[in-house]
Amino acid sequence: MYMANNENQVYSELYPSKALDDFVALYFEAKNLSDEPHEITICPDGYFKLIVQVLDGEIIRCFHTGFWSNEFETAIPPNVISYGIKFKIIAPEYIMKREIKSIFNSFEQLSPDYWGINTIKFSSFKEVVEQFENILLRRLESQIQSNRIRLSQFLYS
Repeated sequence: MYMANNENQVYSELYPSKALDDFVALYFEAKNLSDEPHEITICPDGYFKLIVQVLDGEIIRCFHTGFWSNEFETAIPPNVISYGIKFKIIAPEYIMKREIKSIFNSFEQLSPDYWGINTIKFSSFKEVVEQFENILLRRLESQIQSNRIRLSQFLYS
């Protein structure tokens, strides 16, 4: 687990289970404990993400981000907790069951009931990750081509 914090922002990471290690780089939680938006710079990192933003235990925004080729500025709203999954390049085919080219350098707004995310109990970060893992494992195809797994492992090693 990685954790960083200052007076009003807390950032934590947890790593996926062995079963999802080829598809998920990590899970993160970013808390803005301030009454003001927290400005951040997003840098290209080779992952695409599913992000769920929560205020007072309720989902206020759910979206995918694509791969980014440039830095961009954004803000975490006041008193919001953002939970995210950083997906590896092989995840669209085997977990998401979709292409991601259409969200290159952009966002895609999602309904809060996407993948049943609206059923998640937003308690501790560890418990949220366990619920994310259960959702992803149910979506994971059973027949995975080993050559694609090896290519993905090579890209992220």
